[in-house]
Amino acid sequence: MPQTSTKSAIEPDLSGLLAAKGQPNAYLEGLAEAYRATAGWSMLTLLVFDEKRRVGRRIFTTDPVNYPVSSEKAMAESDWGDRVLKRHEVFVANRPEDFKPHYIDWEKLVGMGLLSALNYPIVVDSAVLGTVNLMAGSNYYSPPRVEAGRRLAPLAALGFLLIERSARQGGK
Repeated sequence: MPQTSTKSAIEPDLSGLLAAKGQPNAYLEGLAEAYRATAGWSMLTLLVFDEKRRVGRRIFTTDPVNYPVSSEKAMAESDWGDRVLKRHEVFVANRPEDFKPHYIDWEKLVGMGLLSALNYPIVVDSAVLGTVNLMAGSNYYSPPRVEAGRRLAPLAALGFLLIERSARQGGK
């Protein structure tokens, strides 16, 4: 008979964080750590998009000094929006040259030592709720890291839905 592990495959315990007071932040902080443990990052942000205005709005960040919550980021004139928001493709750039055409803030990111980018569209019922955006050092996002982070999409979807719920309740 095969042995089963009692250790959770995802750390921290997101179920416990979900039940805790202080939503959505308690859960989102745990979600960020789950991404750190699987795909890895030096900075993580969550963005929602207004495609008509061509802007993304940050709804969670691990670097509130450089990339604060509620700040908007204009979308570059590139195919990034079509690829990620319309075709639901994961965007991987392991060198600044690869994300430069798509990120208007590429120089700031490079100055911070963030040389690789990974964007996951979080899709529910064929609609993109937003993106999980990871940044790290040069040549960081190997196929196994990308796949490991991709598997967290259902947990990220829950995070976006918690944020929507909190907004409907007036941020409580």
